Amino acid sequence: MLAQTPLGTCPKCAARVFEHGNVYVCEKAIGSEKTCDFRSGRTILQKAIEPEQMQKLLATKKTDLLTFVSSRTRRPFSAFLAVQKDGNIGFEFEAKDP
Repeated sequence: MLAQTPLGTCPKCAARVFEHGNVYVCEKAIGSEKTCDFRSGRTILQKAIEPEQMQKLLATKKTDLLTFVSSRTRRPFSAFLAVQKDGNIGFEFEAKDP
């Protein structure tokens, strides 16, 4: 894993984030000396999260507008992935015109 190029800086602890299997994970969230719990799936609600989007998320705290499929209604919806105040990743929706 250390031979890989890091995708960016962890929003929780400022360590490096790498692709690791089916997740993007902070280097301090693996191994026996875990000091961070940042991880994000490479697929979220049937949408593959490309490395370029994860790099953008880590650099700017927000991805481009992406389309996901609701697990509850099975309907597609558009949202940004964004870093929340606690360092976790969540959805941020487009502002609707009144």
